[in-house]
Amino acid sequence: DSVAPELQYGTPPIVTVVAPVVYPRELLRSNTVGSATVVARLDTKGRNVAVQVLEATHPDFGEATKAMIDAWEFKPAMKC
Repeated sequence: DSVAPELQYGTPPIVTVVAPVVYPRELLRSNTVGSATVVARLDTKGRNVAVQVLEATHPDFGEATKAMIDAWEFKPAMKC
């Protein structure tokens, strides 16, 4: 698949503020191990406009990861 020229960037976005993930309390108490995969969409200013959970071993892991990424801040991608 090719990407439209207006969506091609030479330098990817850079995370400038990282919020830690908060382990879901009940899953921590029950020693439940798991993971989540999310995708984030940023605008041209590096602002997070949408986070989608692609998969999670438990819905709470997905929501915790989504909330973490929602709090991150980015330096926008740059065109070459």
